Amino acid sequence: MQDRTFYFEILPSNNLELGLWMESERMLHAKVDQTGVETQREVVKEEKRMRVDNQPYGSWSAEMFKRAFPDHPYNWAVIGSMDDLNAAQTEDYVNFYQKFYIPNNATLSIAGDLDPAEAKAWLGAMPPDLSVIARSRAGSNGSGADYLYSFLRGYYRDPAKLTGWNNVVYPNVAMPNPLWQLQGEREPLYKTVDSHGHDTQVLTGWNQVSAGTLSPVEFNNAVGDLAAYLQWMGEPAQNTRVRIGVFVLFFLGIFTIVAWRLNAAYWKDIK
Repeated sequence: MQDRTFYFEILPSNNLELGLWMESERMLHAKVDQTGVETQREVVKEEKRMRVDNQPYGSWSAEMFKRAFPDHPYNWAVIGSMDDLNAAQTEDYVNFYQKFYIPNNATLSIAGDLDPAEAKAWLGAMPPDLSVIARSRAGSNGSGADYLYSFLRGYYRDPAKLTGWNNVVYPNVAMPNPLWQLQGEREPLYKTVDSHGHDTQVLTGWNQVSAGTLSPVEFNNAVGDLAAYLQWMGEPAQNTRVRIGVFVLFFLGIFTIVAWRLNAAYWKDIK
């Protein structure tokens, strides 16, 4: 109970798409602002008065956890104290939402009179394994890390797309931006140039629409580190293989010289 928040909807089975959309909106576009915070602050305070403060033995659970877990976060009640509720700022709620309301921190359960194949289709395809992409993109034109670095920095908002995102490196990409909280929202800037008698749109830069939690320099450095790590994950033995390859080439070079000298010594008397 201390570790989870439950949300649920009861809908007709033919409204599965609506239910999934509502849950995706909760995870991606929840509006956390001063008005909502102040409204919910008073709601929670009233709930605490009704369910805890003014109930017989209402404080039993809080007192039990305080004594059972003296050195653990469970030692304080989930609903908090009046001082906690009064002191919390809007920024605290925004940071909490951005940190914990993410797909890899959530579990979705669907039950009822529905078609499993349809439910799976609405949930969409699994995100790609970027470590595999890094390995497949490696070649004479650059490493896979180069491609991933450009790809992860190339996202921008596109309301015309189902996910709300598009990418200048991979147009019409199906995967939404996984790093948008860090990067913020941007829009690409283009200029029109003549190319062989045709007008062509050329990317010239970016306009930062809303700031992320990292500065542009910090974000670029973080993406560079991530791309390098994904490239390593695509083939962890690559560095070892390169080191062995260097040793083998060195050995073959020495062996070639030795064989050449032996050959010369062997045939010198015949000549």
